[in-house]
Amino acid sequence: MLVRQALLENVLAFGSSASTLHLTFSLQSSVFTLSRRTSKLSPISWPRSPPSPNAELFTLTYGAIVRQLLTDLEEVEEVNKQLDQMGYNIGVRLVDEFLAKSNVSRCVDFRETAEVIAKVGFKMFLGVTASVTNWDAEGTTCSIILEDNPLVDFVELPDTCQGLYYCNILSGVIRGALEMVSMKTEVTWLRDMLRGDDVFELQVKLLKQVPEEYPYKDDE
Repeated sequence: MLVRQALLENVLAFGSSASTLHLTFSLQSSVFTLSRRTSKLSPISWPRSPPSPNAELFTLTYGAIVRQLLTDLEEVEEVNKQLDQMGYNIGVRLVDEFLAKSNVSRCVDFRETAEVIAKVGFKMFLGVTASVTNWDAEGTTCSIILEDNPLVDFVELPDTCQGLYYCNILSGVIRGALEMVSMKTEVTWLRDMLRGDDVFELQVKLLKQVPEEYPYKDDE
């Protein structure tokens, strides 16, 4: 799993300037080679213009990894768990890069944090923008809506995989990233276009705000 996770992290960090992309990787004695010729992509408009990720390469790599997980684990529910855990580990690692490249200021609450994830985080790493809706009265539960999801390009689920949450890595990424900014959350899928829904909808529920710990106390 660590090999798969490292591949996805490297692809997310990869710029879009190359015209030809080649990737070879080994998963449990099976070797896959992905080759994709792409045109140059226009950079995302950001303060200080950090490079945009190559969503096409990420899509190809991710699809191969999901397919291999299905072969290795056989049980769809186990694949869902592995994708979530991989996403969590990636989310934990991506926080520093996100903060360094996005230049966003510190969020004051969970509502603002959710908006930053949807408008800035998804744009930075997947090249798409999400929306935030369906807030509860307490401001601790919301939905992140994706109408465009590059992970599912060229994907159709066979009947044997109807229980698969193909994009479950995204729920793990959000959960891991939020935990690194002291927010313990539960992230679940409510709607999935691969299952016939009109959009992708992730419900994000704040379980606990973890107080930040400082190594030193102020002198009294």
